[in-house]
Amino acid sequence: MPEPTPASLLTDLRNSLDVLLTWDSYPWPDVALIARRVGPLVLDVMASHGVWDQLTPHDQAAAHWTMADSRRIHQRWSPGGDASTYGKTLYRFTAEAAYFALKCVPTQTERWPETSSARAVLGQSAVFLWHAYEGLPEPWQACVLRQLAPPEPPPLRPRQPHVPEPVRPTLKAALALAAAKSERGKEPPAGPPSDQRTGGSTALVSRLARLPEAWRVEALRRIAEGDDPAQAVSDAAQAINLLRPVGILIGWNAPDSLTG
Repeated sequence: MPEPTPASLLTDLRNSLDVLLTWDSYPWPDVALIARRVGPLVLDVMASHGVWDQLTPHDQAAAHWTMADSRRIHQRWSPGGDASTYGKTLYRFTAEAAYFALKCVPTQTERWPETSSARAVLGQSAVFLWHAYEGLPEPWQACVLRQLAPPEPPPLRPRQPHVPEPVRPTLKAALALAAAKSERGKEPPAGPPSDQRTGGSTALVSRLARLPEAWRVEALRRIAEGDDPAQAVSDAAQAINLLRPVGILIGWNAPDSLTG
């Protein structure tokens, strides 16, 4: 059997993404198997086009994250839950794969419509976001992550009027305000009682700091896109561990509970 060419690998990837985009039209085992193939295929496509070494370290982390996500999707017995919610998960997965495919053939934008110019711009600015975050004192880092977390649901009370959720700031805005207040010697506001009891945002700062720097940058990019900071950091740690069985060994300062 002849070795696949760069063009044939791209065609295979395109065909696989087309299935994932209409995943609810196929038996789940078939979808899961195709999802598992997409992760390695993304890496093979970039290697065949000589693109991998041109990626920034955080884009390499993003590609490895996509590889881990392909394994994570394959391990599900069924999509379960809300189909629309899981459809969003698969669409994001395909969009990331398309983002890397487009790097191999940058003139073929119409062939990879799942990705967007916003993804490329945010990828380029992620390092600046990271430096802005890293330059803050730890209490202000915790404050920024706390501001970007989804609000806690209010306790249920009969006849309680509906209260709209507070508008979360963008990561850029939260970082800029935190830097300005920190320079003026201001202390960050206290978090909600639950955060003060558990040390949630402070612990999250430590968990983020344990990741390799490229993975921290990628986690912040995802947070800037609207991800829950705690979920983004947890997903990063899980992704690194999911890569080990396929021989992608990434050294990091993991807590014992994640390395055992």
